[in-house]
Amino acid sequence: MIVINLHRGYFFAVGVALLAAGCVTAQAAMPQPARNVVPAAATAEPTATTPAPTPVPTLPPPTPTVAAPAAESATDNFYRSQPGDTVPALAGRFGVSEGDLRASNPTLPMTGGLVAPGSKLLVTMFDFGMAPQPQVIPDNAFVYGPLQDLYPVTNDAAQASPWLASVRDKDGDTYRADGWQVLQKAARTYSINPRLLLALLEYESGLYTGNTPTKEQEAYPFGLRDWQDAGFSNQVRATALLLNEGYYGWRAGTLRSLTLADGWVWRLDPRLNAGSVALYNLLAQFSSLPEFERAVGPMGVKATLQSLFGEAAPYNVDLLPATLQQPQWQLPFTDGVIWNFTGGPHPVIGDSQPWGAIDFAPGLTYAGCDISGDWVVAVADGVVARISDGVLMLDLDGDGRETTGWVMMYVHMEVDTVNIIEGKQVRAGTRLGHPGCAGETRSTSTHVHLARKYNGEWIAADGPLPFELGGWRAIAGAKIYQGKLVSARLGSELEACMCVADNQVLSASVP
Repeated sequence: MIVINLHRGYFFAVGVALLAAGCVTAQAAMPQPARNVVPAAATAEPTATTPAPTPVPTLPPPTPTVAAPAAESATDNFYRSQPGDTVPALAGRFGVSEGDLRASNPTLPMTGGLVAPGSKLLVTMFDFGMAPQPQVIPDNAFVYGPLQDLYPVTNDAAQASPWLASVRDKDGDTYRADGWQVLQKAARTYSINPRLLLALLEYESGLYTGNTPTKEQEAYPFGLRDWQDAGFSNQVRATALLLNEGYYGWRAGTLRSLTLADGWVWRLDPRLNAGSVALYNLLAQFSSLPEFERAVGPMGVKATLQSLFGEAAPYNVDLLPATLQQPQWQLPFTDGVIWNFTGGPHPVIGDSQPWGAIDFAPGLTYAGCDISGDWVVAVADGVVARISDGVLMLDLDGDGRETTGWVMMYVHMEVDTVNIIEGKQVRAGTRLGHPGCAGETRSTSTHVHLARKYNGEWIAADGPLPFELGGWRAIAGAKIYQGKLVSARLGSELEACMCVADNQVLSASVP
């Protein structure tokens, strides 16, 4: 077992050349204790009935936002847990083993479950006397979640410049959507607060309120200067992917440091929240050290958010309650029909985190995109919240919104639009449509892609709330699309495979 001693110098800046020479003390190499960086190369790193609707916060009266966790004193070695924390993630962030963390804190859950927010946890291998890094945005203001119903993006259009409305999303040779539609669609697709995207646009180029972009700002309005990301829609997509990479990497405990654009390595404070790390991850891609410190500081993105929209999150909403449990989901196809398990845990959207999706395909005689005659069915009782671009969102708490409670996302769907419409209540097993290749990201082979959200946050397929369908639990492999389904009831497991072999699943109601 390796235990990393996170002593007081953990966040100090030390020059690589000075370390290599060995003739200058570390003290002389420290520019400022708060910088916490080292110049180096990148480091490796369904229920029987529809549940009651999840309550949505109403405007009056406001409740102060929970203060960001901070050191209780210079000598205490305690961390106050935050909503969404898990034992594996905390161990990864603090650089200790799960066993050591549990030994010091016997009340922690023995599995990888959620830790109750506000728990006082002893972490002996970290110096809590150091000043914490800035918290930029609360998690509940980062996701496209319950607070979104208070702040519809259409209400923000009035103060925008004509430039944003004039931008067009290019689809081949056809311009089909203005900037507002592009940004709102991306916010909903990636489940990110559109106000955050607007604030980032304003911070980097001033183009939310301004109307005279330079040529460079028009090509790279969010600051990501890779030629493949040029243009508004590409910039929004790339920004959303990087934000989710940071958010869910922190949730998993796999993200420990960031490499800035000028080569400095920024070691992340384990006490940060996921929403702030999402911003850190994005800003690191194009910021020098001074630019990065300014952006995450009090006069950076946080100030822009507040100047445009007021306080980032004036209401308390715990996205993932410690007592959260998932419903009993059935398999997404008709009882008595055999399908193939073709994709183990892989990204929900694009190439980013989390690995929250799994794939099933019907029995076809050849690969391709023919629409199958087999039916995709509702995995639980619920309400159809949205149908668009090959996507169907099934809301389980009955309020018809995809921003609250449990939601199942189906992708590559040819929806039965005669019988299935938005707002329709369905029972588990109701036929929704057929698998195909439809979607903004088209597939090359007929299948259905499934992923879960709770309160707007994507849920990892093999995490504290593992994906379980019809008694089969998803387990991730070493790479995306690898992995398996395991049934304790049947005492069997299936490897994910694009082939038609030993990966076949028979749908049946679970007693």
